[in-house]
Amino acid sequence: MIDTLMVESWLVTRSGPYDSTVHEVLYNSEPGGPHALNGGSTAPLLAAINARLDQIGLPPRAPSSRLEPFNAADAVLHRAGFVSEVTHRGRFHHLPAGMTDPVEQRHTVTRTVDMLGAEGFAYAVDADLLDHSLLVRTDNGLSLGDRLDHLTQSLSRAGHTSQAVAVLSELTAPGDGVLDRLTEVLDATADWWEGLGETADPLYATSLRRINRQMGVSTQEIYNLRNTLADRHAEHPLRARSGPITSQEPRVAAALAFSPPGERIPRRRPRPRPPLHRRLSGPRPPPAADRRTSRMPALTGTSRTLSLLPPAPAPCSERIAMPAHATRYDAQLIERFGSIDAFRARRHSPDPAEWGPALDYVRLAETETELVQLRSRVWMLTAPGSYPDTGLAAKLDVVIDDMYVLIALREDTALTLEMQLGLTAPPTEHGKMFDPHWHLTPAPGTIRTTEKAPPPIDDDAESGTHTPPARTVLTAFDARVEALAGDLDQLRALADQPQADPALRELNSSHLGLIDAETVCLFHRVRINTLADGRWYVDGPLVSTIDEALTALEAGITTRDDHARDLEQRLDWLEADATRDPARAAGLMFAASATAVPVESGDRHAAAQAVSPAAQRHGTPTVTPAETPAPPNAAPASVHHR
Repeated sequence: MIDTLMVESWLVTRSGPYDSTVHEVLYNSEPGGPHALNGGSTAPLLAAINARLDQIGLPPRAPSSRLEPFNAADAVLHRAGFVSEVTHRGRFHHLPAGMTDPVEQRHTVTRTVDMLGAEGFAYAVDADLLDHSLLVRTDNGLSLGDRLDHLTQSLSRAGHTSQAVAVLSELTAPGDGVLDRLTEVLDATADWWEGLGETADPLYATSLRRINRQMGVSTQEIYNLRNTLADRHAEHPLRARSGPITSQEPRVAAALAFSPPGERIPRRRPRPRPPLHRRLSGPRPPPAADRRTSRMPALTGTSRTLSLLPPAPAPCSERIAMPAHATRYDAQLIERFGSIDAFRARRHSPDPAEWGPALDYVRLAETETELVQLRSRVWMLTAPGSYPDTGLAAKLDVVIDDMYVLIALREDTALTLEMQLGLTAPPTEHGKMFDPHWHLTPAPGTIRTTEKAPPPIDDDAESGTHTPPARTVLTAFDARVEALAGDLDQLRALADQPQADPALRELNSSHLGLIDAETVCLFHRVRINTLADGRWYVDGPLVSTIDEALTALEAGITTRDDHARDLEQRLDWLEADATRDPARAAGLMFAASATAVPVESGDRHAAAQAVSPAAQRHGTPTVTPAETPAPPNAAPASVHHR
């Protein structure tokens, strides 16, 4: 066992899998250890391990040139139908236990010997185990893995993202990609296995489907990463772009050639994003086996195994907070089995009726953790200060797709666990979550004000050190609007007057439309953030509600962009007119519009006289036409809903 401590020290121990008395420390570079001076260096670590292996008389094993560094003979025997087994004396292969027919045994051994000879291996076998009537096979052809090796070679030579995307596209192509075909093979195997007739066969088929569903999640993640890389479309800074494959590479060229068209098989894996308000329930198979506990990297030798353990997990304060119970069934399991650890330990039992539910629980707890992480991702993306634009909506869309898939997997596992142990899922309450306006009052569009807070009273007014308060930023075009039409408060009042310039009215209307659109986008961004703040259980209704808010946010972003383009175009026209006609320069349009024709005393005239000269401006910035205008979708320094 090799353990790391903060990647600054190494601890290597040797133990026997079948003899608990065999235990020794081979290397220890922890503070105070015999090799503390070496720290996290790997060279003295490997030297110490090799020296100890030499002392116990274990010779080094030369790796095979065909499948370096793996055992090529192992691959041949595996494809021939042998079953491998690892004991304290090493690895060996045997014929299947159910193969009792001597004729079938001789056929299998003869075929295996031919395959070993074709790969260049020497062998010794009893002549009675061979069937000399069979033809000798000298060419086994390329395996499927060898035929896919050209993808690795193409990626290693890639100098542009488009070349790497072409490789990933072969893996993730919908329907006929390598990963989708793999899931179809596993699904068909599970269907076939389920009908073999023995009692444990449905459990094995369920485990295979569980693995297949988990692979579907990983396939979707790779698909999303492929799309992200495709959007980059750039040269690799450290690699030169390679040219097309030459004719001197017949194997690679043949592998890359187009295959003849065939009938498309529909995808068995469902789309990750179901319709809104879809009920994620029903008898589905559970998700995959524990990747984090069963896929540890290992260095295996003839009679030894060195397991590379992962670094210690981060402190709880650095990870996403989890509830006291990992799943909704913990209280029932504790009441029945005494503790969660006692129930989880059942996964090491040889009885499928015991390890099956325990493994399902491990899968369920892992899925719950991943859902909490995705929910926290949504909350962080929509945190205060994040500007709701198309980039934010695209990121949220990817996360919500992954949440839909994981919820389906969790529902499958939970249903299986309930049927196996007779558990009951506690009800989930959402309260006012489904009311789209419960946490914001008033609804968007009911308040449109640009009023500034009055300046604070300065007792030392004669000092001249008074600093006006910061102005609330409503849109990215506020400064340009004020440079042409004056203060926004006066603009609102004068635009409603009959003597106002028509261009001034249109400018005011366009600016108000953009403010309303910004308010709507802000509303839905805050709503998504509130739904993902951790107060509710991450289930189908919650994710569907977040999805509805995201759909409304995307529509609001489209509307806001239309208003922004309209306002920007209108400002460009007015700035060009002001440049050609000095009489319509910045501020003069407002002054001309504010000079009203004398009329009879009345409410309208009194209101105009009351609001025209009232607002005192403090350091309002001006923008000349020569400056670069802000893009329509640019986020202002701060956007507040007033």
